[in-house]
Amino acid sequence: MDLPLTKEQMSDAMRSEATAEREQIDLTDLSAMSAQNISELEAILDKELLLSALAARKTADLFFELTNEERESRKESGTLFTRVRVLNNSLQATWNTGTYTLKDGNGNSRFIARHISKRSGRGKDPHRYPKSAFKGAPDWEKEIAEETELRYAHERRKAEVIGQIRRLVKKYRRLCDSDDS
Repeated sequence: MDLPLTKEQMSDAMRSEATAEREQIDLTDLSAMSAQNISELEAILDKELLLSALAARKTADLFFELTNEERESRKESGTLFTRVRVLNNSLQATWNTGTYTLKDGNGNSRFIARHISKRSGRGKDPHRYPKSAFKGAPDWEKEIAEETELRYAHERRKAEVIGQIRRLVKKYRRLCDSDDS
């Protein structure tokens, strides 16, 4: 029988009368196919996390676009900016406040940023920043940030599930590896 086996070939070999088909299958071949499947699952999970991060990044781009339009129309600066990245197989969509300060007599300014802590407490949604995190921002910017944060929370939930699946796949890999010993 040609390897790897298709789903149909495996189902056929499971029939009680298919002893001849099963005799052609070696247990080490099954272990190798399982290891390949697990590797493919891990690759899919990596891609899913990146898809979620990309959706969050597109949301950040929209935040920047909308706040820039408001800044220009209002002739008023905002104070919030956001960052999206994947670090250690974890999606990070964070918020910061930023201000410019005069650095020298030539008018050169320096940007000073401060990370806003999520401070998720008991009974709160651990996937999102509370509305109070944006308290120093102008009302128009808070509104855009809160809508952005709703989308971020959704992507953080997805990333959390991906992480749970990843841990289960890792546990499953260890079980399969112990079959080989």
